[in-house]
Amino acid sequence: MKYLLLIAVLLSSFANAGDYSYYVKVGTGYKIQEPDERVIVFMGQEYISQANYGSKVTARFEAGIEKGALTFGVAHHSQWLDGAPFNKDVEYFKTELFIDYKWEWKP
Repeated sequence: MKYLLLIAVLLSSFANAGDYSYYVKVGTGYKIQEPDERVIVFMGQEYISQANYGSKVTARFEAGIEKGALTFGVAHHSQWLDGAPFNKDVEYFKTELFIDYKWEWKP
């Protein structure tokens, strides 16, 4: 709950800064590189295995606010075919708050 409050405060203060736009992204990717072995802690248990990386097909969700070159938001990366609601396989995932600055140039 405290994270949701923090997100709401940051998003509203960022949005009150003037000309801005909201966005939502849903996408997919394909993992092309992973470490050979990693310790993953899931529900209090440690797993060491390549199998715990899950599917190579990833799920990506992102929502945020853009103002000029700045973007602020929250992103979640996981696997489409592992974990809830599809099965009980261990799923590697991450959810993060982020702020980005974008440089652009034309050739």
